[in-house]
Amino acid sequence: MVDAFTDAATLATIIAMVNMPNGVQRMNPEIDGLVQTSLNMGILRTEMLEVKMTFAVRSSSETEKQYLIEKLKSLTEIFGGSVEIVGPYPGWEYKADSRLRKVMVDAYKDLYNGEEPVVEGIHAGLECGIFASKLPGLDAVSFGPQMNNIHTTNEELSISSTQRTWELVVKALAALK
Repeated sequence: MVDAFTDAATLATIIAMVNMPNGVQRMNPEIDGLVQTSLNMGILRTEMLEVKMTFAVRSSSETEKQYLIEKLKSLTEIFGGSVEIVGPYPGWEYKADSRLRKVMVDAYKDLYNGEEPVVEGIHAGLECGIFASKLPGLDAVSFGPQMNNIHTTNEELSISSTQRTWELVVKALAALK
């Protein structure tokens, strides 16, 4: 005998899935093409008497992230479920006026004959968000050496790029002194 959901339970699951927010919710108003807030249902798992939906909620705005979490909670309650928040990354909001970013850009240009560094926002959970959530007003940047195949068994780190990153850190720290 095969255990299966009833037709009613199957329909309720489909209705819940269709009504849950998913995907890009808002683009960043200051940086063209940068996603500000999104979520995705990455896992749907059935167990004996329940269906578990796992969402990854990401936002550079802590307020928008919390709004989405509350929306998920409300919708889940409507469908008779509950929400468990696991390992959230705090938002890391863009600072248009960042002294540290300017110092880093200037140090990079000094080291590399006036070459402009690539300065961009990314839509991901970063450690800077954790630090910024603990230290309000923190001016932070994220940068690093060239890495390939990150989070795999084939992960690689460029030694020469690591050396250049070290030189940039030293130059920027000297400028901040």
